[in-house]
Amino acid sequence: MLRITFADADDFRDPARFSDAYARISAARRERVDRLCTPAGKRLSLAAGFLLAEGLDAAGVRGPDAEIALGAYGKPCLPRRPEVHFSLSHSGTRAMCVFADRPVGCDIQHTAPRNLRIARRFFSEAECARIFSAETEAARQAMFFRIWALKESFVKCIGLGFELPLDSFSILPGEDGAITLTQSADPDNFVLSEIETEGPYRCACCLRES
Repeated sequence: MLRITFADADDFRDPARFSDAYARISAARRERVDRLCTPAGKRLSLAAGFLLAEGLDAAGVRGPDAEIALGAYGKPCLPRRPEVHFSLSHSGTRAMCVFADRPVGCDIQHTAPRNLRIARRFFSEAECARIFSAETEAARQAMFFRIWALKESFVKCIGLGFELPLDSFSILPGEDGAITLTQSADPDNFVLSEIETEGPYRCACCLRES
């Protein structure tokens, strides 16, 4: 089972739609929305919470079973329904949610141009080599965001949070769609994929193999 959904926060500019979605999300998510200072931030958090609520309902997770807890390294989980796994991400004005029957991580990145020096700080040598070997700045930016989304999805899937340094593993996407993961943090195998979506975004998903 793999369920991937997206929402655009701008769809909740309409007060009626915002109110309807606000009523659907959990009390914890409402508190998070209320704490945010900007309308754009509130809409983005609402969009993520709405996708989560929709996914829980589709998976038949309701009432006390839908209560979310944090694992040892901060990964959200469902203690009463451990067979149901999910991951959330948001960036720009877009939110992404994935549900699966095994540990999963997802990430979405708005591809506004970045100073690529950040790659030398956080990425592995192999990843930096792949980025900076691209012939144009546009190609370097595109590769940076592909790798960034894939790395974040793996970190979320493995569930180690900040305990796993981003430069301690490498993920190299190929032109043929193949993705090579080199890591020693977990003995299991992982399936990484890039997810298509509209607009200036890069999305990725990582599944622990069953």
